[in-house]
Amino acid sequence: MDQNSLYEQLVKIVGPERISNKDFARLAVSVESTAIGISFLSPFSKKFVLPKIVVKPQTTDQVADIIKLANKTKTPVMVRGGGSGGSLGTVSSQSGMLIDMTDMDQIVEVDEASMAIRVQAGVTWGKLRHELNKHGLRPGPLGPHGTWGATIGGALSYDSCCIEANKYGQLSEDVLTLQVVLPTGDIIETGSRINPKSPIYHRYCNGPDLAGLFLGASGAMGVITEATVRIYPKEKYMAHATFGFKSLKDACRALYEISDFAYANDFWMLCGKHSVNIGYPEPLDEIESVVALYTAAQDQRIVEVWKDKWIETAKKYKAIELDPSFADKYASDHSGIETVAGQSLSWGVCNIWPILRVPEMYDDIVGLFMKYEKIMMGDLGKKLWSINAVGGAKHPMCDFCYGFTADRSIPEIRTKAYEALQEMQKMAIKHGAAFYDLGRLPALAHLWKTAKPAHKLLKIIKDTLDPNKIMNPGALMLDEESCTVSN
Repeated sequence: MDQNSLYEQLVKIVGPERISNKDFARLAVSVESTAIGISFLSPFSKKFVLPKIVVKPQTTDQVADIIKLANKTKTPVMVRGGGSGGSLGTVSSQSGMLIDMTDMDQIVEVDEASMAIRVQAGVTWGKLRHELNKHGLRPGPLGPHGTWGATIGGALSYDSCCIEANKYGQLSEDVLTLQVVLPTGDIIETGSRINPKSPIYHRYCNGPDLAGLFLGASGAMGVITEATVRIYPKEKYMAHATFGFKSLKDACRALYEISDFAYANDFWMLCGKHSVNIGYPEPLDEIESVVALYTAAQDQRIVEVWKDKWIETAKKYKAIELDPSFADKYASDHSGIETVAGQSLSWGVCNIWPILRVPEMYDDIVGLFMKYEKIMMGDLGKKLWSINAVGGAKHPMCDFCYGFTADRSIPEIRTKAYEALQEMQKMAIKHGAAFYDLGRLPALAHLWKTAKPAHKLLKIIKDTLDPNKIMNPGALMLDEESCTVSN
């Protein structure tokens, strides 16, 4: 089917105001917020291309009809949420149609009996938090760090690490039910909602955990159109504290003990002297690591007890207490810790890693950064690279993040930055770290070489659900493409 015929068919499904094949519309939905995604966009790369047409459905039935049309016409389909990810999951490798989910932004139901909220997948974290706040409620994890414009569906598609995941876990752990349009256009519900008469929301019932098949799948297995997640009473009291440690090992041990007893909702740790010098606003002599802590509770007495425990544990490892404003800004995300400007220059890796084992990878990462310092931004001795551990997963794990800034507009620097990125990802796999937002990152090429049985099983599932191979081609490298990505 040619582009004009496809356009006419889509008009019948969603109306002319919800479709565009204009260059500006196609370009606007073809970038992600980090340099990794931007740098693969044409004309920087021939690997990824713009979609032919962009469509913005408002209902699950419209999504189903779009997918059925895609099957009929053998048109590749990409699905996009807020575009705040950095794993190339929404950047197209085949020119087809792109489904922009951001107009599916309705709060379907707040169910007090199940302590759950059901939303369309295009609802942003900012809207979710705002609506629940009216009821004195909150989600558990508060969404990806600093990106309130990220969508619920996008976060689920990447198994996102989130703010306050140290206490509540990753978002996927709070999922109760999903509504999904399969690559054939069929609509399914999971968990308790398999029974359409069920008045409750619960995940682990009515057979296998079908929801898990779609979480972290980067859209390869279908389109999440609605999701139900747990909700909680919003805390009334909070506390922050920041501590400086003379060694990274002591900082990790103290943070481990604090997390072990659930004394913190979230944390942010600057790993190593270089990260301290770059990330902390004031110079700190003899401090090799900074730990920022945040907690909240319904009772002021609980908050005070937990804060006393922080101080007690920190003193045990001879830490010094610093200005708590650093923790207020970073650990609790009140002001948002990431900006578009910062993200658009960043090249980094995030993975799940035990808090106590952070020092094991530290020296290798520093060595790699020193190798590539010439391409990084910043003055000599103050190059913009850092190693951080944040509370993106439940104890005893952290979201272990390390990256650098480099100018993507210069082809030679962009090529070297991508080379560094691949080395960082291979290093993580070699150490056994666990990725949670793979999308179509080059790390997959190395991961599947070490996990061939899992790769084979996923391909079988993908081929069964998506016989016409239209759904998010290239996602998780489950199609016929070779497991390589070149810039």
